[in-house]
Amino acid sequence: MASKKNQSEYYDISEMQEKEKTPEAIFRGVCSAEGWKNGKKVTEDEYNSAVAMFLNQPMGRRKNLDA
Repeated sequence: MASKKNQSEYYDISEMQEKEKTPEAIFRGVCSAEGWKNGKKVTEDEYNSAVAMFLNQPMGRRKNLDA
């Protein structure tokens, strides 16, 4: 039984940028924050989660900051 949407498919991050219409500045910020380089392949869920995390973080703080 196959699902309509296979969430385990991997896509190039630039394909995901186009598909999700992510602005260039945000895309570059996400790539920098995640350590992604050209050619990186991720699932839709990974991409959308990374973008959401980037947009919801305060500026100037790292996501793994230990207090």
